[in-house]
Amino acid sequence: MAEAPDLAFKSPEQLKQLLRLLGGRLHYINRVSGESHYMWHLANLISAAGELAELIEDREVSRAFGDGYTKGTLSREEQLDRILAELRQRLRP
Repeated sequence: MAEAPDLAFKSPEQLKQLLRLLGGRLHYINRVSGESHYMWHLANLISAAGELAELIEDREVSRAFGDGYTKGTLSREEQLDRILAELRQRLRP
């Protein structure tokens, strides 16, 4: 059995790799256990979420979302809409 990945990621790139690995593993499990369409979408979603990791250090995204000290330019609802739109752009059809 392959060695378990290190969950103590230290960078957005490492988080992206970890989520890609988890999504790929879920796709594999799905292939050998019945090809559930729901599970396929879940694996795709996890992998796509990894692509969002690159935005963690993006200045425009940081301004829009804010942090523990500074209010962002987007409301809470707009933040959810924005992150879901970013995720949707990265999902495979």
